[in-house]
Amino acid sequence: MDTRPVLAVALAALFVTAGCQAPVTPQQSPEDVAATTPADTDRPADSDSSTGSEAADASDSTTATDTTTGTESTTSSDATDSGDATESTEYLSVNDELAFEVAPIYERVGRMLDVPESDWPFTTVRVEDPPESGTTTRASTSGFTEYVGIVPLPASGDGGGVQTGAYARGTSVTLFDHENASETFQRHVLAHEFVHVFQFEAGFDGLQPEADVDDLDLRRARPFLKTAMTEGSAEYVQERYRFRYQNASLNQTRLGDDWKAAPAYVRHRIAPYEYGSRYFAMRVGNTSGVTDVYDDPPRTAEQVIHGYDPDEERALPLTVDATDGETGFESTGAVTKGELFVRLALSSELDWERAADASRGWGMDRLQYFAGGSGTDGYAWTLRWDDASEAAQFTESFRTYDSRNDAAFRVETVTDETVVVFAGPETFVEGASATGNSSAVTIHA
Repeated sequence: MDTRPVLAVALAALFVTAGCQAPVTPQQSPEDVAATTPADTDRPADSDSSTGSEAADASDSTTATDTTTGTESTTSSDATDSGDATESTEYLSVNDELAFEVAPIYERVGRMLDVPESDWPFTTVRVEDPPESGTTTRASTSGFTEYVGIVPLPASGDGGGVQTGAYARGTSVTLFDHENASETFQRHVLAHEFVHVFQFEAGFDGLQPEADVDDLDLRRARPFLKTAMTEGSAEYVQERYRFRYQNASLNQTRLGDDWKAAPAYVRHRIAPYEYGSRYFAMRVGNTSGVTDVYDDPPRTAEQVIHGYDPDEERALPLTVDATDGETGFESTGAVTKGELFVRLALSSELDWERAADASRGWGMDRLQYFAGGSGTDGYAWTLRWDDASEAAQFTESFRTYDSRNDAAFRVETVTDETVVVFAGPETFVEGASATGNSSAVTIHA
């Protein structure tokens, strides 16, 4: 079996979580769920609340071959940890009783990351009763994300939330002691949170490019990349921890059929975890290489989803300017969405394989926002492709997507490599235009 929670997550009801990890529901055991964080927060009008979904996952399966490294699992039962008193060690303190010792988990994670013990920060773990209220919020999207069809399922509204199980802030970890939380779940969730502690101590924020990165690479899908690195690496280590110490089987590079069949919204919410963890599995041989990726992280979502090194498939040059036209809309800013967003948007109407094919060959994109007098935004999404055939494939697929979507779109070809998708009110979609060449486009609104 594949024990990646983020794969099984895609088939279940959506939830909302505060903090970075370990949401639980009163009705379901916490080991059966996984967490997500926002992936689309470039702009307040286009941001989502932190969301995810429930997932079934057997945490204590029999030992299996590690399909990523080809080595046999070396299992050491987590059940050997014991102790029922408040802990205090050189590196860690726990403020309340648990049925297991926390210090061995912390020490294992430090060694798994190959961090010298002299660099281990002193960490506090607070065990608290879960709040009675205030941790469940409504799953939602807005702005362009919602416009392209990435919206929550009806079931993920008022009844689709869950409570937070654990989160890390700096060198402080809070674990909510839900009555239905198993020891197995709490152990590997703490492993996840301790990765964040070491990230904090190292000053890693998910986006630490080399000094020679050019301006183009700095205009990336920043929220996705940041979350993919911080949460993806914690997810990668958490699953390796389960494999090594909790007898779980492991395949951290597979995208299963459940992922492909899931709604676009679910994939959108768990993508940083899924693709981030998968990226680490493709880039490093074991957890000791995680910090090497921190030192040289990917520059684009394309590199993350395909496992490219930071110097492979660099983004192509693309600048997008805006001028006042006849529509009455005014430019208010721009962001880069990335190849994965193209794929997820198309998959809201097209089957997963076609959406994936149509997004390949992404070179760069810029989503320009325009504010109208009515308070409704217009959007001009400029996409440059690696070659003319890739641009043509995207254009054809997007027009099929558009025919199945209730929103108003129009695709305009600038060159054989670069196209612009206009979206929003009809006056904007029909009145705006684009001119330029493959690497420099002007939107006339």
